[in-house]
Amino acid sequence: MPQSEEKLTGYHWLVTIAGWLGWTFTAMDQFSYAAAFPFIMQEWNIPYPLVGLIFMTGFAGTALLDIFVVGPLMDRIGRRLLFQLTVGLGAIFSVCSGLSWNYPSLLLFRTLTTTFAGAEWTTGQTLIAETVPSKYRGRMIGWAQIGWPLGQALAFAIGSVVIPYAGWRTLFFIGGSVGLLVFFVRYFVKESERFLDMKRVREAIKKGLPVEAKYKIDTSMVTKFTYAQLWKGFKRQVIGIGLGNFFSAAQYVGVQFYVVPWAMEVRGLPPITALLFGSAMFAIVAAMYFAQTALGDRIGPRESLIVFHVIGGTLLIPVFLVHMPPEVTLSLLVIGVAFALGVWSGWIRMFTEAFPTRARGTGSTLMAAMCYWGCLLGAGIVPYSMALWGWTWGWGVLCGVIFTYLAVVFLFVAKRIPGRAALEEIAY
Repeated sequence: MPQSEEKLTGYHWLVTIAGWLGWTFTAMDQFSYAAAFPFIMQEWNIPYPLVGLIFMTGFAGTALLDIFVVGPLMDRIGRRLLFQLTVGLGAIFSVCSGLSWNYPSLLLFRTLTTTFAGAEWTTGQTLIAETVPSKYRGRMIGWAQIGWPLGQALAFAIGSVVIPYAGWRTLFFIGGSVGLLVFFVRYFVKESERFLDMKRVREAIKKGLPVEAKYKIDTSMVTKFTYAQLWKGFKRQVIGIGLGNFFSAAQYVGVQFYVVPWAMEVRGLPPITALLFGSAMFAIVAAMYFAQTALGDRIGPRESLIVFHVIGGTLLIPVFLVHMPPEVTLSLLVIGVAFALGVWSGWIRMFTEAFPTRARGTGSTLMAAMCYWGCLLGAGIVPYSMALWGWTWGWGVLCGVIFTYLAVVFLFVAKRIPGRAALEEIAY
Protein backbone atom coordinates (compact mmCIF):
# COMPACT_ATOMS: atom_id res chain seq x y z
CA MET A 1 0.00 0.00 0.00
CA PRO A 2 1.44 3.45 -0.89
CA GLN A 3 2.55 5.43 2.14
CA SER A 4 0.06 8.21 1.39
CA GLU A 5 -2.83 5.70 1.62
CA GLU A 6 -1.83 4.09 4.92
CA LYS A 7 -4.11 4.55 7.90
CA LEU A 8 -3.11 5.93 11.26
CA THR A 9 -2.77 3.15 13.86
CA GLY A 10 -2.28 2.87 17.59
CA TYR A 11 1.40 2.13 17.06
CA HIS A 12 1.85 5.38 15.12
CA TRP A 13 0.41 7.16 18.15
CA LEU A 14 2.76 5.26 20.48
CA VAL A 15 5.84 6.37 18.54
CA THR A 16 4.56 9.95 18.45
CA ILE A 17 3.76 10.01 22.17
CA ALA A 18 7.16 8.52 23.00
CA GLY A 19 8.84 11.28 20.98
CA TRP A 20 6.59 13.92 22.51
CA LEU A 21 7.34 12.78 26.07
CA GLY A 22 11.08 12.81 25.44
CA TRP A 23 11.04 16.31 24.02
CA THR A 24 8.79 17.51 26.86
CA PHE A 25 11.33 16.17 29.36
CA THR A 26 14.20 17.88 27.56
CA ALA A 27 12.40 21.23 27.56
CA MET A 28 11.30 20.86 31.20
CA ASP A 29 14.89 20.22 32.19
CA GLN A 30 16.33 23.08 30.14
CA PHE A 31 13.80 25.56 31.45
CA SER A 32 14.03 24.31 34.99
CA TYR A 33 17.48 25.85 34.82
CA ALA A 34 16.09 28.96 33.09
CA ALA A 35 13.51 29.30 35.88
CA ALA A 36 16.03 28.52 38.62
CA PHE A 37 19.05 30.58 37.63
CA PRO A 38 17.81 33.93 39.02
CA PHE A 39 17.57 32.19 42.40
CA ILE A 40 20.90 30.37 41.94
CA MET A 41 22.51 33.73 41.15
CA GLN A 42 21.26 35.10 44.46
CA GLU A 43 22.29 32.04 46.48
CA TRP A 44 25.78 31.63 45.02
CA ASN A 45 26.37 35.24 43.94
CA ILE A 46 27.24 34.39 40.32
CA PRO A 47 27.04 36.90 37.41
CA TYR A 48 25.19 36.59 34.10
CA PRO A 49 28.27 35.53 32.08
CA LEU A 50 28.66 32.42 34.27
CA VAL A 51 24.94 31.70 33.88
CA GLY A 52 25.36 31.92 30.10
CA LEU A 53 28.43 29.65 30.23
CA ILE A 54 26.28 26.77 31.50
CA PHE A 55 23.93 27.22 28.54
CA MET A 56 26.88 27.40 26.15
CA THR A 57 28.76 24.30 27.32
CA GLY A 58 25.60 22.20 27.20
CA PHE A 59 24.72 23.26 23.66
CA ALA A 60 28.31 22.74 22.49
CA GLY A 61 28.33 19.26 24.02
CA THR A 62 25.07 18.33 22.29
CA ALA A 63 26.27 19.64 18.93
CA LEU A 64 29.50 17.66 19.11
CA LEU A 65 27.73 14.49 20.25
CA ASP A 66 25.23 14.84 17.39
CA ILE A 67 27.86 15.41 14.71
CA PHE A 68 30.39 12.76 15.68
CA VAL A 69 28.35 10.08 17.47
CA VAL A 70 24.55 10.15 17.35
CA GLY A 71 24.05 10.95 13.66
CA PRO A 72 26.49 8.43 12.15
CA LEU A 73 25.39 5.75 14.63
CA MET A 74 21.71 6.29 13.80
CA ASP A 75 22.53 5.43 10.19
CA ARG A 76 24.83 2.56 11.15
CA ILE A 77 23.20 0.67 14.04
CA GLY A 78 19.68 2.14 14.08
CA ARG A 79 17.47 4.80 15.60
CA ARG A 80 15.96 2.95 18.57
CA LEU A 81 19.08 2.38 20.72
CA LEU A 82 20.10 6.05 20.50
CA PHE A 83 16.46 6.96 21.17
CA GLN A 84 16.74 5.20 24.55
CA LEU A 85 20.29 6.03 25.63
CA THR A 86 20.04 9.79 25.13
CA VAL A 87 16.92 10.27 27.24
CA GLY A 88 18.06 7.84 29.95
CA LEU A 89 21.44 9.49 30.49
CA GLY A 90 19.85 12.94 30.32
CA ALA A 91 17.44 12.00 33.11
CA ILE A 92 20.23 10.70 35.36
CA PHE A 93 22.32 13.85 35.04
CA SER A 94 19.23 16.05 35.53
CA VAL A 95 18.80 14.52 38.98
CA CYS A 96 22.52 15.06 39.62
CA SER A 97 22.02 18.77 38.80
CA GLY A 98 19.74 19.03 41.82
CA LEU A 99 22.56 17.61 43.97
CA SER A 100 25.10 20.25 42.89
CA TRP A 101 27.04 21.74 45.79
CA ASN A 102 28.74 24.69 44.01
CA TYR A 103 29.04 26.36 40.62
CA PRO A 104 31.67 23.99 39.11
CA SER A 105 29.57 20.91 39.98
CA LEU A 106 26.46 22.56 38.54
CA LEU A 107 28.39 23.43 35.37
CA LEU A 108 29.49 19.80 34.99
CA PHE A 109 26.08 18.22 35.59
CA ARG A 110 24.17 20.75 33.49
CA THR A 111 26.62 20.28 30.60
CA LEU A 112 26.18 16.48 30.70
CA THR A 113 22.39 16.77 31.04
CA THR A 114 22.01 19.09 28.06
CA THR A 115 24.49 17.07 25.99
CA PHE A 116 22.50 13.84 26.24
CA ALA A 117 18.95 15.19 26.59
CA GLY A 118 19.45 17.56 23.67
CA ALA A 119 20.71 14.74 21.44
CA GLU A 120 17.39 12.99 22.08
CA TRP A 121 15.58 15.41 19.77
CA THR A 122 16.29 14.04 16.29
CA THR A 123 16.28 10.38 17.35
CA GLY A 124 12.62 10.64 18.28
CA GLN A 125 11.61 12.88 15.40
CA THR A 126 13.37 10.66 12.85
CA LEU A 127 11.49 7.62 14.12
CA ILE A 128 8.20 9.52 13.80
CA ALA A 129 9.01 10.74 10.29
CA GLU A 130 9.93 7.23 9.11
CA THR A 131 6.98 5.50 10.80
CA VAL A 132 3.90 7.70 10.39
CA PRO A 133 2.09 7.76 6.99
CA SER A 134 2.86 10.83 4.89
CA LYS A 135 -0.72 12.09 5.07
CA TYR A 136 -0.38 12.48 8.85
CA ARG A 137 3.39 12.91 9.22
CA GLY A 138 3.42 16.69 9.43
CA ARG A 139 0.75 16.95 12.11
CA MET A 140 2.25 14.10 14.18
CA ILE A 141 5.69 15.74 14.07
CA GLY A 142 3.90 18.92 15.15
CA TRP A 143 2.25 17.08 18.05
CA ALA A 144 5.58 15.70 19.21
CA GLN A 145 7.29 19.06 18.84
CA ILE A 146 4.66 20.62 21.12
CA GLY A 147 6.62 18.97 23.89
CA TRP A 148 9.15 21.82 23.79
CA PRO A 149 6.89 24.82 24.57
CA LEU A 150 4.80 22.57 26.82
CA GLY A 151 7.93 21.66 28.77
CA GLN A 152 8.83 25.35 28.94
CA ALA A 153 5.42 26.27 30.29
CA LEU A 154 5.49 23.40 32.81
CA ALA A 155 8.96 24.33 34.05
CA PHE A 156 8.00 27.94 34.73
CA ALA A 157 4.60 26.98 36.20
CA ILE A 158 6.09 24.31 38.48
CA GLY A 159 8.95 26.62 39.38
CA SER A 160 6.55 29.36 40.47
CA VAL A 161 4.97 26.91 42.92
CA VAL A 162 7.95 24.79 43.99
CA ILE A 163 10.81 27.27 44.34
CA PRO A 164 9.26 29.44 47.10
CA TYR A 165 8.57 26.35 49.25
CA ALA A 166 11.07 23.64 48.30
CA GLY A 167 13.93 25.50 46.59
CA TRP A 168 15.33 25.43 43.08
CA ARG A 169 16.92 21.96 43.39
CA THR A 170 13.50 20.30 43.47
CA LEU A 171 12.87 21.35 39.86
CA PHE A 172 15.71 19.11 38.67
CA PHE A 173 14.50 16.17 40.75
CA ILE A 174 11.06 16.50 39.16
CA GLY A 175 12.49 16.82 35.64
CA GLY A 176 14.81 13.84 36.07
CA SER A 177 11.93 11.69 37.32
CA VAL A 178 9.93 12.56 34.20
CA GLY A 179 12.91 11.57 32.04
CA LEU A 180 13.21 8.16 33.70
CA LEU A 181 9.49 7.57 33.13
CA VAL A 182 9.96 8.36 29.43
CA PHE A 183 12.86 5.89 29.27
CA PHE A 184 10.56 3.03 30.33
CA VAL A 185 7.73 4.08 27.97
CA ARG A 186 10.13 3.95 25.02
CA TYR A 187 10.88 0.28 25.63
CA PHE A 188 7.81 -0.54 23.51
CA VAL A 189 8.99 1.40 20.43
CA LYS A 190 10.41 -0.75 17.60
CA GLU A 191 13.15 0.01 15.13
CA SER A 192 12.18 1.92 11.98
CA GLU A 193 11.17 -0.32 9.05
CA ARG A 194 12.85 2.08 6.65
CA PHE A 195 16.14 1.78 8.51
CA LEU A 196 15.91 -2.03 8.63
CA ASP A 197 15.20 -2.10 4.87
CA MET A 198 18.18 0.16 4.20
CA LYS A 199 20.38 -2.00 6.45
CA ARG A 200 19.41 -5.16 4.54
CA VAL A 201 20.22 -3.46 1.22
CA ARG A 202 23.58 -2.24 2.50
CA GLU A 203 24.56 -5.68 3.78
CA ALA A 204 23.44 -7.35 0.54
CA ILE A 205 25.59 -4.97 -1.53
CA LYS A 206 28.63 -5.58 0.67
CA LYS A 207 28.19 -9.36 0.26
CA GLY A 208 27.55 -9.14 -3.48
CA LEU A 209 24.02 -10.52 -3.16
CA PRO A 210 20.92 -9.49 -5.16
CA VAL A 211 19.28 -6.35 -3.78
CA GLU A 212 15.59 -6.29 -2.93
CA ALA A 213 14.35 -3.06 -1.33
CA LYS A 214 10.87 -2.27 -0.05
CA TYR A 215 11.52 1.48 -0.26
CA LYS A 216 13.26 3.44 -3.00
CA ILE A 217 16.99 3.74 -2.32
CA ASP A 218 20.10 4.81 -4.23
CA THR A 219 22.18 1.63 -4.15
CA SER A 220 25.23 3.42 -5.57
CA MET A 221 25.46 5.63 -2.47
CA VAL A 222 24.13 3.54 0.40
CA THR A 223 27.51 2.08 1.42
CA LYS A 224 29.39 5.39 1.32
CA PHE A 225 30.25 7.56 4.33
CA THR A 226 27.05 9.39 5.25
CA TYR A 227 28.60 12.86 5.33
CA ALA A 228 29.92 12.29 1.81
CA GLN A 229 26.39 11.34 0.74
CA LEU A 230 25.01 14.58 2.17
CA TRP A 231 27.59 16.83 0.57
CA LYS A 232 27.34 15.22 -2.86
CA GLY A 233 23.58 15.20 -3.29
CA PHE A 234 22.13 17.59 -0.73
CA LYS A 235 24.56 20.49 -0.47
CA ARG A 236 21.92 23.18 -0.96
CA GLN A 237 19.73 21.70 1.78
CA VAL A 238 22.67 21.40 4.18
CA ILE A 239 23.61 25.08 3.69
CA GLY A 240 20.10 26.57 3.56
CA ILE A 241 18.50 24.56 6.36
CA GLY A 242 21.67 24.50 8.44
CA LEU A 243 22.37 28.24 8.48
CA GLY A 244 18.69 29.18 8.50
CA ASN A 245 17.96 27.21 11.62
CA PHE A 246 21.28 28.36 13.14
CA PHE A 247 20.04 31.96 13.23
CA SER A 248 16.50 30.93 14.12
CA ALA A 249 17.86 29.01 17.10
CA ALA A 250 20.00 31.97 18.19
CA GLN A 251 16.84 34.07 18.12
CA TYR A 252 14.81 31.42 19.90
CA VAL A 253 17.21 30.85 22.78
CA GLY A 254 18.21 34.48 23.10
CA VAL A 255 14.56 35.47 23.51
CA GLN A 256 13.26 32.61 25.61
CA PHE A 257 16.08 32.26 28.13
CA TYR A 258 16.14 35.95 29.00
CA VAL A 259 12.50 36.99 28.68
CA VAL A 260 11.77 36.35 32.38
CA PRO A 261 14.77 38.42 33.61
CA TRP A 262 13.73 41.15 31.11
CA ALA A 263 10.20 41.15 32.54
CA MET A 264 11.65 41.43 36.05
CA GLU A 265 14.39 44.00 35.43
CA VAL A 266 12.94 46.16 32.65
CA ARG A 267 9.19 45.88 33.23
CA GLY A 268 9.40 45.54 37.00
CA LEU A 269 7.31 42.39 37.35
CA PRO A 270 7.72 40.50 40.66
CA PRO A 271 9.72 37.24 40.23
CA ILE A 272 6.76 34.85 40.58
CA THR A 273 4.59 37.01 38.32
CA ALA A 274 7.38 37.02 35.71
CA LEU A 275 7.57 33.21 35.86
CA LEU A 276 3.81 32.94 35.37
CA PHE A 277 4.03 35.42 32.47
CA GLY A 278 6.72 33.24 30.87
CA SER A 279 4.61 30.12 31.40
CA ALA A 280 1.54 31.70 29.77
CA MET A 281 3.57 33.03 26.84
CA PHE A 282 5.10 29.64 26.05
CA ALA A 283 1.71 27.97 26.29
CA ILE A 284 0.62 30.31 23.47
CA VAL A 285 3.80 29.42 21.54
CA ALA A 286 2.77 25.76 21.86
CA ALA A 287 -0.55 26.53 20.17
CA MET A 288 1.31 28.22 17.31
CA TYR A 289 3.13 24.95 16.59
CA PHE A 290 -0.20 23.56 15.38
CA ALA A 291 -0.70 26.56 13.11
CA GLN A 292 2.82 26.14 11.74
CA THR A 293 2.14 22.45 11.02
CA ALA A 294 -1.21 23.10 9.35
CA LEU A 295 0.23 25.85 7.15
CA GLY A 296 3.22 23.64 6.30
CA ASP A 297 0.90 20.89 5.06
CA ARG A 298 -0.80 23.37 2.75
CA ILE A 299 2.08 25.41 1.34
CA GLY A 300 5.17 23.43 2.43
CA PRO A 301 7.31 23.73 5.58
CA ARG A 302 9.86 26.12 4.04
CA GLU A 303 7.20 28.62 3.00
CA SER A 304 5.37 28.41 6.35
CA LEU A 305 8.65 29.07 8.15
CA ILE A 306 9.27 32.18 6.06
CA VAL A 307 5.76 33.50 6.85
CA PHE A 308 6.11 32.96 10.60
CA HIS A 309 9.61 34.46 10.82
CA VAL A 310 8.64 37.58 8.90
CA ILE A 311 5.48 38.20 10.94
CA GLY A 312 7.21 37.54 14.27
CA GLY A 313 10.28 39.65 13.55
CA THR A 314 8.18 42.55 12.25
CA LEU A 315 5.87 42.56 15.30
CA LEU A 316 8.83 42.63 17.69
CA ILE A 317 10.30 45.82 16.20
CA PRO A 318 7.86 48.22 17.96
CA VAL A 319 8.10 46.20 21.20
CA PHE A 320 11.71 47.24 21.63
CA LEU A 321 11.91 50.52 19.70
CA VAL A 322 8.57 52.27 20.31
CA HIS A 323 7.43 53.64 23.67
CA MET A 324 4.00 52.21 24.43
CA PRO A 325 1.88 51.51 27.53
CA PRO A 326 3.16 48.43 29.41
CA GLU A 327 0.07 46.36 28.68
CA VAL A 328 0.38 47.08 24.94
CA THR A 329 4.10 46.26 24.96
CA LEU A 330 3.60 42.96 26.77
CA SER A 331 0.66 41.97 24.55
CA LEU A 332 2.57 42.72 21.37
CA LEU A 333 5.59 40.88 22.76
CA VAL A 334 3.48 37.76 23.34
CA ILE A 335 2.04 37.83 19.79
CA GLY A 336 5.42 38.52 18.17
CA VAL A 337 7.16 35.82 20.20
CA ALA A 338 4.34 33.37 19.41
CA PHE A 339 5.08 33.71 15.68
CA ALA A 340 8.86 34.05 15.96
CA LEU A 341 9.22 31.09 18.31
CA GLY A 342 6.34 28.98 17.00
CA VAL A 343 8.43 27.75 14.08
CA TRP A 344 10.03 24.59 15.33
CA SER A 345 7.42 22.09 14.19
CA GLY A 346 8.39 23.40 10.75
CA TRP A 347 12.14 23.24 11.24
CA ILE A 348 12.13 19.62 12.44
CA ARG A 349 10.14 18.65 9.36
CA MET A 350 12.86 20.20 7.23
CA PHE A 351 15.52 18.28 9.20
CA THR A 352 13.90 14.86 8.80
CA GLU A 353 12.24 15.18 5.38
CA ALA A 354 15.05 16.79 3.38
CA PHE A 355 17.38 13.77 3.43
CA PRO A 356 17.05 10.11 2.33
CA THR A 357 16.83 7.21 4.80
CA ARG A 358 20.42 6.15 4.08
CA ALA A 359 21.69 9.44 5.56
CA ARG A 360 18.65 10.78 7.43
CA GLY A 361 20.16 10.19 10.88
CA THR A 362 23.34 12.03 9.94
CA GLY A 363 21.51 14.80 8.08
CA SER A 364 18.92 15.47 10.76
CA THR A 365 21.49 15.47 13.58
CA LEU A 366 23.82 17.74 11.57
CA MET A 367 20.94 20.18 11.22
CA ALA A 368 20.22 19.79 14.95
CA ALA A 369 23.89 20.46 15.66
CA MET A 370 23.63 23.70 13.68
CA CYS A 371 20.59 24.50 15.81
CA TYR A 372 22.60 23.93 18.98
CA TRP A 373 25.49 26.08 17.74
CA GLY A 374 22.86 28.75 17.19
CA CYS A 375 21.54 28.13 20.71
CA LEU A 376 25.09 28.54 21.98
CA LEU A 377 25.34 31.89 20.18
CA GLY A 378 21.98 33.08 21.51
CA ALA A 379 22.68 31.98 25.08
CA GLY A 380 26.26 33.18 25.14
CA ILE A 381 26.11 36.51 23.35
CA VAL A 382 23.26 38.09 25.31
CA PRO A 383 25.13 38.72 28.60
CA TYR A 384 27.89 40.50 26.67
CA SER A 385 25.69 42.32 24.13
CA MET A 386 23.49 43.56 26.99
CA ALA A 387 26.56 44.84 28.80
CA LEU A 388 27.54 46.79 25.68
CA TRP A 389 24.18 48.00 24.33
CA GLY A 390 21.58 47.37 27.06
CA TRP A 391 18.39 45.32 26.98
CA THR A 392 16.83 47.12 23.98
CA TRP A 393 19.59 46.64 21.40
CA GLY A 394 21.73 43.99 23.07
CA TRP A 395 18.82 41.61 23.59
CA GLY A 396 15.54 42.69 21.97
CA VAL A 397 16.63 43.99 18.55
CA LEU A 398 19.58 41.61 18.15
CA CYS A 399 17.76 38.38 19.05
CA GLY A 400 14.16 39.21 18.26
CA VAL A 401 14.66 41.02 14.96
CA ILE A 402 18.13 40.68 13.38
CA PHE A 403 18.55 36.93 13.95
CA THR A 404 14.98 36.36 12.78
CA TYR A 405 15.51 38.01 9.41
CA LEU A 406 18.87 36.28 8.89
CA ALA A 407 17.00 32.97 9.20
CA VAL A 408 14.65 34.08 6.41
CA VAL A 409 17.57 34.85 4.08
CA PHE A 410 18.91 31.29 4.30
CA LEU A 411 15.47 29.70 4.05
CA PHE A 412 15.40 30.99 0.48
CA VAL A 413 18.61 29.01 -0.20
CA ALA A 414 17.00 25.68 0.75
CA LYS A 415 14.93 23.75 -1.75
CA ARG A 416 11.16 23.60 -1.37
CA ILE A 417 9.71 20.53 0.36
CA PRO A 418 6.07 19.75 -0.57
CA GLY A 419 3.62 19.07 2.23
CA ARG A 420 2.31 15.51 2.75
CA ALA A 421 4.67 13.92 0.20
CA ALA A 422 6.17 10.47 0.81
CA LEU A 423 9.73 10.63 2.15
CA GLU A 424 11.13 8.91 -0.94
CA GLU A 425 9.38 11.41 -3.24
CA ILE A 426 11.06 14.29 -1.38
CA ALA A 427 14.57 12.89 -1.24
CA TYR A 428 14.67 11.59 -4.81
